[in-house]
Amino acid sequence: MTHMPFIYDKLIKLTKKKFFKT
Repeated sequence: MTHMPFIYDKLIKLTKKKFFKT
């Protein structure tokens, strides 16, 4: 569970980008 933060960071970045685009 060390790569969890990395995945979360990618997911958050993607979500933020989607939110900003909407």
